[in-house]
Amino acid sequence: MTEMNTDMMIGLKTQVKRQVGLKKNAVEYGDFLESQIISSWRMMLMNGIGRDMVSRFIWDMVEKASMNYMIETQSERIGVYTTIAEYTNEKGRKHMAHFTSSGKYLGTVKNLGDKPVSYKTYIDVEEYQRYLEIEFCRILSGEATQIVDVFKFK
Repeated sequence: MTEMNTDMMIGLKTQVKRQVGLKKNAVEYGDFLESQIISSWRMMLMNGIGRDMVSRFIWDMVEKASMNYMIETQSERIGVYTTIAEYTNEKGRKHMAHFTSSGKYLGTVKNLGDKPVSYKTYIDVEEYQRYLEIEFCRILSGEATQIVDVFKFK
């Protein structure tokens, strides 16, 4: 390697390390801010602000956030199951298989059965709001540390 290439590699490695550090700090700060927001909701509830008002604050935040809050769940909770269709593997063999709603291969009919099945998925809190409610006891007890922790299925 030439001296210029060595300097470039050192510079690139330094920048990558710096960016990784910045991302880690941003994630930690985001987690801190979420916990502070939840603390403020707890204080509101403890100081007599009604659940309806706090609920409006929570849903307003979900709707206006620049990110989507996602909750892990079984797809059956939102009425979604696999679809069964033909699949061709890398060797060119065809068989029937299960696919998620987004088209991801889940497994063979031989292993999962010949009827659609529920599977683990992530749902957008705002999009599936009609299935969710706010779990005020988790806010009040301090169990909720992230925004998604304040929701439960109806």
